[in-house]
Amino acid sequence: TATGQHLGSFYLDLHPRKGKRNGAWCMPLRMEEAQEPHLAALVANFGTESRRREALMWRYIVHRELGSDAKIAYNNNGAPVLENRAEHISVSHSADFVAVIISNQRCAIDIERLDRNFERVATRYMRPDEENLSSDERLRAVVWCAKEALYKYAGERGLDLLHDIKLLAVDFERAELLGQIKDNPPVRMQMTFHSGNVVRNCAARAARRAIPLK
Repeated sequence: TATGQHLGSFYLDLHPRKGKRNGAWCMPLRMEEAQEPHLAALVANFGTESRRREALMWRYIVHRELGSDAKIAYNNNGAPVLENRAEHISVSHSADFVAVIISNQRCAIDIERLDRNFERVATRYMRPDEENLSSDERLRAVVWCAKEALYKYAGERGLDLLHDIKLLAVDFERAELLGQIKDNPPVRMQMTFHSGNVVRNCAARAARRAIPLK
């Protein structure tokens, strides 16, 4: 402080190494209630330059939209959350793009490249009735993207994309879909096609961003 008072310190660990959790997080090592200077650790693990750019970009988007005081943390499933705000967030990345959704209600987003070879793994995530939802050549990419978004939306580990998450309807003209997680009520989704990517979100009245990293 201006008076020279020591308020706290933190350890910084940005070195990538095997076995270290991906992402970035901050954890207290000594709480303020201890009547001693605050002590915390700031840890990050971004093994490649592209991962570092992705992490920096989606954080920039969140702070641009909500203010620099928005505090980002991670829940038990490893999903980003806001500690000091009521809004919900979800993020995704694909090649040179990141996608961010910010909403006043529970939400999720996914972005996938349309030129990925989804046909090779289609039997692992698509049921025959989902294959018949549309003749559009983008269907497999759309179904994968929708199920990834629904998986995040559920917030439950271990869900099976083939059996636990279903796509009930696809409307390419209206860019709308209807999905279901187990026996829960159907979830309406919206999709956007952007620079060779499909972006899918599960939330109404949401602020969506798909931003190039370059």
